[in-house]
Amino acid sequence: MIYVYIYFVSWTSLLISLCVFMASFAIGAAVVLLLLPLLHHQVHGGLVGSDINDCDVSNGNWVFDDSYPLYAAPSCPFIEKEFDCVGNGRPDKNYLKYRWQPFACSLPRFNGSSFLSTYTGKSIMFVGDSLSLNQWQSLTCMLYTAIPGTKYTLVRKEGLSTFTFLEYNLSVSFSRNAFIVDIVGTPDGRVLKLDSISPENEQLWLQNDVLIFDSWHWWLHVGRKQPWDLIQVGNQTYKDMDRLGAYEKALTTWAGWVDSKVNSNKTKVFFQGVSPDHSNATEWGDPQAINCNAQTEPLPGPDFPGKPHPAEQVLEKVLRTASRPVHLLNITTLSQLRKDAHPSVYGLGGHRGMDCSHWCLAGVPDTWNLLLKIRPSLYLKEFRQYSSEGCDIFEGRWVYDESYPLYTSSQCSFIEKEFDCLQNGRSDKFYLKFRWQPTHCNLTRFNSEDFLQRFRGKSIMFVGDSLSLNQWQSLTCMLHTANPQTQYNLYRTGGLSTFAFPAYNMKVMFSRNAFLVDTINTTAGRVLKLDSIESGKLWRNSDVLVFNSWHWWLHTGRKQPWDLIQEGSHTYKDMDRLVAYEKALKTWARWVDTNLESTKTRVFFQGVSPDHNNGSEWGEAASKHCEGQTQPMARDEYPAGSHPAEVVAERVLRSMSNPVHLLNVTTLSQLRKDGHPSLYGHGGHRDMDCSHWCLAGVPDTWNQLLYASLIQSKIRGRVVSQGTIKHVNSAGSGSGSRCDLFHGEWVYDKSYPLYNSVDCPFIWKEFDCQKNGRPDNEYLNYRWQPTSCKLPTLDGKSLLEKFRGKRILFVGDSLSINQWQSLTCLLHKSVPQANYTSNRVGGVSTFKFPAYDVSIVLSRNAFLVDIVHENSRRVLMLDSIQNGSYWRTFDVLVFNTWHWWLHTGRKQPWEEVRYGVNNVHEDIDRMMAYEKALKTWARWVDSNVDPGKTKVFFQGVSPDHMSPREWGDDAKSGNCFGQRAPVMGAQYPGGSHPAQVVLENVLRTMSKPVHLLNITTLSQLRKDGHPSVYGFGGHRNIDCTHWCLPGVPDSWNQILFAALFHS
Repeated sequence: MIYVYIYFVSWTSLLISLCVFMASFAIGAAVVLLLLPLLHHQVHGGLVGSDINDCDVSNGNWVFDDSYPLYAAPSCPFIEKEFDCVGNGRPDKNYLKYRWQPFACSLPRFNGSSFLSTYTGKSIMFVGDSLSLNQWQSLTCMLYTAIPGTKYTLVRKEGLSTFTFLEYNLSVSFSRNAFIVDIVGTPDGRVLKLDSISPENEQLWLQNDVLIFDSWHWWLHVGRKQPWDLIQVGNQTYKDMDRLGAYEKALTTWAGWVDSKVNSNKTKVFFQGVSPDHSNATEWGDPQAINCNAQTEPLPGPDFPGKPHPAEQVLEKVLRTASRPVHLLNITTLSQLRKDAHPSVYGLGGHRGMDCSHWCLAGVPDTWNLLLKIRPSLYLKEFRQYSSEGCDIFEGRWVYDESYPLYTSSQCSFIEKEFDCLQNGRSDKFYLKFRWQPTHCNLTRFNSEDFLQRFRGKSIMFVGDSLSLNQWQSLTCMLHTANPQTQYNLYRTGGLSTFAFPAYNMKVMFSRNAFLVDTINTTAGRVLKLDSIESGKLWRNSDVLVFNSWHWWLHTGRKQPWDLIQEGSHTYKDMDRLVAYEKALKTWARWVDTNLESTKTRVFFQGVSPDHNNGSEWGEAASKHCEGQTQPMARDEYPAGSHPAEVVAERVLRSMSNPVHLLNVTTLSQLRKDGHPSLYGHGGHRDMDCSHWCLAGVPDTWNQLLYASLIQSKIRGRVVSQGTIKHVNSAGSGSGSRCDLFHGEWVYDKSYPLYNSVDCPFIWKEFDCQKNGRPDNEYLNYRWQPTSCKLPTLDGKSLLEKFRGKRILFVGDSLSINQWQSLTCLLHKSVPQANYTSNRVGGVSTFKFPAYDVSIVLSRNAFLVDIVHENSRRVLMLDSIQNGSYWRTFDVLVFNTWHWWLHTGRKQPWEEVRYGVNNVHEDIDRMMAYEKALKTWARWVDSNVDPGKTKVFFQGVSPDHMSPREWGDDAKSGNCFGQRAPVMGAQYPGGSHPAQVVLENVLRTMSKPVHLLNITTLSQLRKDGHPSVYGFGGHRNIDCTHWCLPGVPDSWNQILFAALFHS
């Protein structure tokens, strides 16, 4: 079992570029990180609204806090001159005022008295270079200033400094050892011995209860600053060697020493991580700056713009091999964000010795030590192999790995020319060296022999377009190059290619079928038949099927492979491509559900492979395509967000009865803008290819994911993705089977509506269509009918009895008002004799039934996040929620936001958008802003809501009906006015709502249960349900956004009722 632990302080945001290596590295923030795991008692101060065990300290940012710093430099008289920036004349003080704030919790404030009491009679030692000195000084200052009257001794002897708190018999020591391994003097000069740790150091270290190691700062020094003349490994002596290679050998020696010498029951071992420098301002995107000099504020947000750091990757690689527990204080990213916190010219050397490596004290190292204060079980994440439970292998980052690629194209002679980038002249090789690293585990390394043995006598078929060909070729290369002596046969018949290993009686096949459904030739031209699959007979005999389709759906002009589209008896010249894609996938899904036995055939869907033809999607607006890209994105999220086709695919997969496993390759592939052939494909400069992938390359990772999925039962869920949404479902019929309440159609029912506006005298004028003169009544007589069950009737009296003494809060925009008013009308109609009170104070409206002590409350908050007024300007704060303390007092929360996000001009309710400290915009992409706000809300829920007390719902996205083309009306203009009937059937021609896609993706990331009232599709079908000219504004202000009452929101509340009673 591997026991390497990581403090997730955004460990994957590391640096790669060599220019970073050439500068020295910093010390400071390590002390706060160190303290979190050390105290094994309850955390003092607790966490704001969160169980500390649920908090991920890795995801956060630096926030301004006037109560900081934790101490003043003058109150700590023994600070080294090189770290005392204030004493050296630094005039600005803002850098002292920042506190690390995880998104999902608040770190407990440091309690020095508690720390000293816990470690009475113990010894703590920092071993390393001047970054360890920085962290050691921080901790001694934090402890001394917490109890300034306590007696201490400070003794320095050669390379050992010991600070002893006499009353507590606690020693905190620093042993200077820049390389951890030995440097010895010989007649030939100073020799760095990469495989040696002296008995003297061993004896010194093993006397301690806690050891915190660090090494990196000095490994890249050359010339006069290089502290050795020769390097020795075993009997071999070198003048020099690759520094990363030497670093890895030294760490391996140290790891072996820990495994063989340390008693983990007595001594707890930490590694500080790699502290970054800020000597190159291009890394954080500041063209005006050269280095850290004159930087006065941190970088905003949780991500550093720079690249992964190879030293950190080497460190993690070595730690994974350790058998004894070693805890990694992965301080890299939180420190990378602090370009402002170095001494710069206010260190030891002044202007002659610019210091962008170490850290001012007080400062960043205090945060490192604060995190060390909480016991390890709370924040330590264990590296584990894929076989461990609970790992999402699709969530992670690309990391540099010198052992990659898994094969070379020269070893695989049958690679198609279009994928063989090296053979086609691509000169850079860096793109070959990246490995996919899931966040919480290691991806099982591909084992060709194991694969062939497992599938002896079996057949695997890839079905799809040229991206399936890409993956098929990758798998055949991975199998062949690992077993080059094994005979193979490769033959093609029509659209079917077969790669066979006779010795294993095993076949890997590729069947070219770009749309999965049929394309046929007729006298009228080529017809794409969205509801027909004739080629399925070929698929049924395979043991594993891997399907894919998307690449060709958006082609137009000469590249469009059809002339007509047919569905049933209807033929179209064209239609919305996403809608057509969804219809085809549903046909394929029905085929799978009808024709395949899950006990015999395992079915996968590849996911959607993205292209990179628009640099603005990854933050490089000047790039028109992927040409010249040489590195992946150094992050775990793609700036452009979710791929719309992937959303459609996931929605279809969720509707299936047979298990289909989603190889969710979209996001990990979006991050690989460097992995395409570009002009090194089949067409060269004439045909830029930013769609397919070089081999070796990204598809090899897809096949590693396929291999992991095939051998691990833990991921045999229907959709393998980044979490699951708790959709509201109910058996309804009483059968005990699960029913999807959101899949159905509107049926005419004369017993509807459930009430009329006379029954509900408090309906707001804007929703009371009948009173406003709407002449038609048919829209009132439709009832939502789920396909597989009956929607439970809303029993208002039962709801009031069940929620006696409880409070329900709707939070959102005017669509929340719509639903809130509907519920109050439904309840009042159920108990018309019951007294009620209704009042409005500011943005809060309360409807109360005193006899039941039930309150139905509306809090108007159109964006969920804050809008504040500053200097007569309205500022939309995408990362701030100040109203949360009020929300927490309720038993049921129903949230909603979307309606106002697209408003512009006079209707736009803000003049400025802010995210983080310095991220201020006049405006930003609205979908991106919406997603950021939802993520802030999601973090609030995860941190503040107790699911045992409060049930949380999200209303979903209520659609408007401003464009007849969306519901299949070819009218060139118009809107919902004059519409008198719903769209018939269960599908909306306009397809998925993009905001709903964003919402579902955010909900999947959450740790607390949030129930989605997935009202979008059922409401899309109700083009007839809006006030139109019978709302508040009449003909001057057509309203195709809100809903008449009684009307559609009554069905939303019937579903809410079902959820509350059928949990």
